[in-house]
Amino acid sequence: MAEYRLSAAAEADIEAIYTYTYQTFGGRQAEIYVSGLKQSFERLADLPRIGRSAEDLGSGLFRFRYQSHIIFYTIESDYVLIQRVFHGRMDFASRL
Repeated sequence: MAEYRLSAAAEADIEAIYTYTYQTFGGRQAEIYVSGLKQSFERLADLPRIGRSAEDLGSGLFRFRYQSHIIFYTIESDYVLIQRVFHGRMDFASRL
C-alpha cells in the first residue's frame, strides 16, 4: 500500500469533523465517518490520479469527494499529502 500524510491543517479539519459529527449524530457515527475518510485517504494513496484536478485553487492540487466532504491533496514523490478536508458547501478558495 502506498503512503499518505496529513498536513497539520488537515489533522485539525478531521478533528473538527469528528467533534461535529459526535455532537450531532453520536459517537458511533463519528467513528464510522472518520474511518471512511481514512479509507479514502488510503485509496488516494494507492490511486492518486482518481481525484479531479483543482489547479484553479492551487498548483498541483487535486480534489476527491467523500460523502459530504471534499479532500484536497497533492501528489508528492513518495506519498500523497492530504492538505485539507472541507465540507462541500464551504468556500474553498478563501481557505486554501
